[in-house]
Amino acid sequence: MITYQALADFMNIIIINNSFIFLSIWSIVHFISGGIVMYIILKLKLKHPYLTLLFLLISYEVFELATYGTIFILKESSLDIIWDLIVGMGGGVVAYYFTNQSTINSS
Repeated sequence: MITYQALADFMNIIIINNSFIFLSIWSIVHFISGGIVMYIILKLKLKHPYLTLLFLLISYEVFELATYGTIFILKESSLDIIWDLIVGMGGGVVAYYFTNQSTINSS
């Protein structure tokens, strides 16, 4: 059985950490969630999908700041927060591209 602490330790494994880049296992989650949220935004045909995604990602980061120390959320550095946004937007760009490619190819 996987314990809370074991899962938290795994999710907080740092992949890259220097003065310009901070990536952890959480970055994979941010990439995937950015893609899923962008897909939903596109299916709902919301205007300004990138701005909508950025707003939602920033809102989530504010939520993390407000609740750090609970669940799996640890206090994050400014660099980590910036990279969470970059990686989440990257997932959104990939989802936007593949969603539009499938639309173009089905026409």
